[in-house]
Amino acid sequence: MLTELEIINRGKIKNVVLILDDGEIHYSSDHWANSSGKRMYSLSRVEIAESLINNLENGIYYHKDADEINKMILPVVEPYIIFDYRIIAKEIRHLFETSNRPYLSSFPGFDVYVKKRRPFVVLDLINIANYALPNMTITNENELCEIMDEIVESSLKLFPIPWPNAIVRIQVLKKNIFTGKSENAALKILKIISLIKNNKITTEHLFKNTNDIFELLAAYPVLRIDHKIYKKLDV
Repeated sequence: MLTELEIINRGKIKNVVLILDDGEIHYSSDHWANSSGKRMYSLSRVEIAESLINNLENGIYYHKDADEINKMILPVVEPYIIFDYRIIAKEIRHLFETSNRPYLSSFPGFDVYVKKRRPFVVLDLINIANYALPNMTITNENELCEIMDEIVESSLKLFPIPWPNAIVRIQVLKKNIFTGKSENAALKILKIISLIKNNKITTEHLFKNTNDIFELLAAYPVLRIDHKIYKKLDV
């Protein structure tokens, strides 16, 4: 197992948290202010990440074990983006809502919590859509879904090729999260969510695999969109 500093000293990976997110295990940090402990990363994952840095060609990562790497829960490459839709949703809420929302406490059972949280996800995304598309008036879930379906085509060009061949993973550490709060930033988040909703970006790596985009965001509000890894024969 390697510490973050040991990985940096190997000379290949400069931003460990951005590429590798959390470690496989945490050791005691021996410091009272660090309750989560020291992150420790497996040598095998570090070596994969280093190999991929060496095998990046025209924005595409290549590796002979691409299929196995794509199935990994923890990441090994720099993501397209890490986002938390709640950041901009909270920032703009006062523009669309005049009353305070009810307090949403933790509920016993993961599925119960997701069901309770879902209506607020829908409301947040309606607000984001109205903010991103000021000429539109979106009032309900059906209209929101229609808009997300309509913007899929333009969303395919959000990042350079091989986008949107990407993988949704859970982001564990609350670092390197996209913080844009403009209308364009809202539209970028909405476009990414539309691609996830329409199965243009795979969600197979999530613990809760659901076709309901609102349940997915209720369960995992902080997501990272990672590059898919290819074999040379795949391209």
